[in-house]
Amino acid sequence: MTDSYNDYDEEVLSDISFDNWDEPPKYKLYEQTARPPIAKIILDGVQGAPPALQDWVKKVVPNLLSVLAFHNAKGMSETEADKFLAKSSIKREDSRAKAKRSLVAMPDQSLAAHTLNAALGGWTVVMLAGLDDLEQRLYLAGITMHDLNKMLGTDLRLQGEQYTAYENALKAWSERLGLWDFIDESYWSDVAFLAQNAEAVRGENRTAANYPDLQTPPEDLEPITDFVRLADLLASGARHPDDLLTMRRGDKVREIIQRVLEGQYHLRYHNTADNRGLTTQLIHNAVLWQARAVGWLPFLYFPNGVTYLAPRDSPEPSLSDVPSSVRGMLVDSVADKLGQLVSRAPTGMRFKPEFIELLTPQKAATLAVKRIMEIIHDKKTPVTEDRKAKTALREGATVTLNFDYGASLNADRLAEGLFGLSKVIYEYYGGNREAHGEALIRALEHGDLVDYFNAIEFTGGVGYPWYYVAGHILKERTGLDAAQIETLMLESVMKVLDELGEPEREPPFGFLEDYIGQTLSTGQESKAWDFAEELSLYTLNKKPRSGKQICAICNSSFNVRKDYSTFSNKKIIGAKTASERGICEICQAETLLRRFTLGRTMLADDGTKFIHFYPSYFFTPITAGVLRRAYDRFKQAVFTDVIKPYQQANYDLGALLHADIFQILEADNPKRRLDRVSYPEGQMHGYYLLGIPFLGRDPSDTENWVMPALLALLSPLLFGTKTVVSDSALPLYTSGADFPETVVLDAPHSFWRHGIKKTRFRLDELKAGLQAAIAMYGLLSEAYKDGKGYAIWNQLGSVARQLDSDPLSVFGYADRISSQQSKGKTTVTTTDGMTSWLAERLMTYYHHITDYYQIYKLGGKNEMKLIEDTVEKYTTFYRGRGSSAYARLRPFNIAVDVILRSPTEDELDEGSLRLQVNGALMNFLDRIRGGDSSITGYIPKGMYKNDVLHPAVTAFTDHMVDEVFGHYCNHDRAILRKRLNDLKNGCEAYYVFEIAKKPSASDAQETEQA
Repeated sequence: MTDSYNDYDEEVLSDISFDNWDEPPKYKLYEQTARPPIAKIILDGVQGAPPALQDWVKKVVPNLLSVLAFHNAKGMSETEADKFLAKSSIKREDSRAKAKRSLVAMPDQSLAAHTLNAALGGWTVVMLAGLDDLEQRLYLAGITMHDLNKMLGTDLRLQGEQYTAYENALKAWSERLGLWDFIDESYWSDVAFLAQNAEAVRGENRTAANYPDLQTPPEDLEPITDFVRLADLLASGARHPDDLLTMRRGDKVREIIQRVLEGQYHLRYHNTADNRGLTTQLIHNAVLWQARAVGWLPFLYFPNGVTYLAPRDSPEPSLSDVPSSVRGMLVDSVADKLGQLVSRAPTGMRFKPEFIELLTPQKAATLAVKRIMEIIHDKKTPVTEDRKAKTALREGATVTLNFDYGASLNADRLAEGLFGLSKVIYEYYGGNREAHGEALIRALEHGDLVDYFNAIEFTGGVGYPWYYVAGHILKERTGLDAAQIETLMLESVMKVLDELGEPEREPPFGFLEDYIGQTLSTGQESKAWDFAEELSLYTLNKKPRSGKQICAICNSSFNVRKDYSTFSNKKIIGAKTASERGICEICQAETLLRRFTLGRTMLADDGTKFIHFYPSYFFTPITAGVLRRAYDRFKQAVFTDVIKPYQQANYDLGALLHADIFQILEADNPKRRLDRVSYPEGQMHGYYLLGIPFLGRDPSDTENWVMPALLALLSPLLFGTKTVVSDSALPLYTSGADFPETVVLDAPHSFWRHGIKKTRFRLDELKAGLQAAIAMYGLLSEAYKDGKGYAIWNQLGSVARQLDSDPLSVFGYADRISSQQSKGKTTVTTTDGMTSWLAERLMTYYHHITDYYQIYKLGGKNEMKLIEDTVEKYTTFYRGRGSSAYARLRPFNIAVDVILRSPTEDELDEGSLRLQVNGALMNFLDRIRGGDSSITGYIPKGMYKNDVLHPAVTAFTDHMVDEVFGHYCNHDRAILRKRLNDLKNGCEAYYVFEIAKKPSASDAQETEQA
């Protein structure tokens, strides 16, 4: 299963010829100073690396990311596969169908991500092999150009008749990617040698005669070829931790590694059969540390495990300590924040259950004391005096109370702290709370107060005895400050805990031994996934039988607890559901981690959407660190971060790759809130989770989906990842290899389904999808603004439905946009006509939306031809002066007015309707020819005479009756009225955008009369 896509790649597709492909597209190169933010972070991440790698990252990687982000290296949509195969040499229908299935089945990977994965994946081996600087540069140059044919979209070889074409292409693309700034162009033939021999699909090209300009002897290039070939194999085939050991071409990988590293290293792995998110990442880190301890080198990072290069003589890592290590990390991840579970009530300190269940007595006592000092802060009013007045003796007590002590906050702190500590001790050891209280008083060396403590009543559960004890302790120990009070409490409770020893109880997260044993695997073999077995197990677990339940969150049957009380005092699902299904222990632990590292539980009750980042096949040690650094800096992105650079670059999506959308290079902005996991320092991850809440108050469902949906399409281009956006904080997929697409939107809001329609995007669909989405968002943001100038996103559903029913509705928002712009500090329009910027904006939005619909057969007719023909036909005989919409559209308005005022078809036949329209137009034109100065328009030169004017007017009349009224409005005057505003604004936008730029033969009227 893991190798099936790879088999398709080489075996099924190797016969395709690309000789008829079009010329390669031209790309805009950005200046080095405008390198993509992720390229800057990569450069930061290789500081201290060998000069060759630093130089490559500085000079080549920015262009690599800019130019190749939209290029497919692996996998494609059905639409792209059809285009791909239409230009191939495969003729047989069954072979074409098989090839198409293969192309569509392969998981996506961009050529930028593929090249980075290859270069940096093989870099670990390059370093272990000890290549010198020139060899390193040749390796990096060779892997940069190894997919030249995919860059070109045509199959060329450096031999025979194709020699010159290949040479020119390699030199041009190397220039485009900045490669000649990295290595001298005189090495072009050496680079070609390495690139030509990187793949086995088309066979090797090692004939020395084909490389007359080599700067390096062939015998010295041959070993470097191994590294380039290895890098390509890694980037093409490694999608799971064990793939290099189990895939069909894995023997090639192992063979090369054995050869270049002289048998000193072999491949190992660990993987998990599950991905619960943060808990799973802790398991990976625990195994990773054990592996590093025995010398294993992390090689490739996946969401479900790691592939290692292990020294041949290294021992096996000890996995028996993994559960306890994970347990320690789980507790450490939340321990410092569990103080939030401590509160103060009239009856003393309260603890939620997980405070006691997860902490050792020592940690619990320390946090309890720290928390009480925070709760009773300096601005509090002391209650000691009030407690004195209500202190009462127990029935039969014989002591006499002395209330000669002062009221102070320190007395409150000491009293509440000791009261709380007695509760903590009781929770761990049971017994009698009063007895634990006596032990604390003696540990404070105030045994003389024990009798008074026992004589005072806990009236209503309030700690009156403790206030009496605290008051007398401070009376004797005058001058103690708050820090000394804290130290005093901690020292006393630690004495008591030392005397009591370790409590007898189950360790926290006791399920870890069983769970890790079931999900974790290591070594050189892996069990193939058995769908039938898994289905049988799931069916078995679903059967109602004693003691067996399915988790209400993850649908597993792992130790489900109906009561859901182990790690939380709050049920996050309905009571009825909880009583019937319950929550498994794993989800309880994951919920706890989410609450204290992400700021929320497994279910976002405020509409937060979660972006799940998966690597595009894998992360290398370098790229894993890069994404980690970017992740640590992520801040909330708003739509202006996207639309502003996009419009400034004349709607070039490449500009977004250079824009700091997530502000990862900017100073901290606390207002740009994101829910981001606080991963401990030093941990490595193959999966990242980001929560995106709406920045405003009380967001609607529409507002909650606005930015997550758009960022889902942008993130793969910015970071080279696969992306899933969902309401669920639980990963929908164990690995990015589980789905072929680059982006998955899990049940997005209806505005997306109406306006953009697709919810799963292949890489080659992202460009058109992004352009359409930005157009829809841009239209809304300019047409609907509140009093502060912010977009009213709740109107997005209405805009999307309009686009769904008729894309020409884009032009219907012209008046709203003009009105919104006029409310600004400067007036944009000085007449009632459409401005050139608005015409260009609307035309761009319309084309981006309709082109997207047409490419992917998503419905929505492109009626721009109707608009074009309408304007082109009447501007042959009429032009308006100035910027008045009335003047620009006069013939159109006349024709529409006649049609709307005319009797129905039962009363007026179509021939008569044509005559009426034609007559009204000719009457208007005769007024111009008669010198009517009230008309702000003219007849172009050469059109005055009837023999040319009448045919032009007749053609326009026929178009208005047949196409506009007939085809577009189905001969229905109600439809024409409904669509009239869209038509008028569409015609004016086209007039301003196209016609106004093309002056007629003369702007002066003819003086001769017809």
